[in-house]
Amino acid sequence: MAPLEARAEIFDGFPDVLVCDGGEVGNVAFYVSSRDPAGSVTYRALVKGSVLISVTADGSVSTDLVFCSGETVEGLRKKGRAFDLTRP
Repeated sequence: MAPLEARAEIFDGFPDVLVCDGGEVGNVAFYVSSRDPAGSVTYRALVKGSVLISVTADGSVSTDLVFCSGETVEGLRKKGRAFDLTRP
C-alpha cells in the first residue's frame, strides 16, 4: 500500500511560496508571512532588503518586482512559480 500524501496551504486558497524574478539577483522565493483582516496575504523573501509581495483575496499580485506585478496567483501557478508545501 502506497503512503498517503497530505497537502495543505498555510492560508487556505493561497500558495505557501511564490517565486519571482528579482532582476540581477535572479529568482527569489517569497514565503507566506501574514494575512490581514481584509483577506490579503503578504509574502516575504529571506534575502536582504524589504521587497514584499501582497496578494489580495481575489488572487491579484502586487509588488515592486516588475516580473510578478500585475500577475495573479492562478497565472503564477500555470508558470510554475507558485507552490504549496507538502506536509506528511
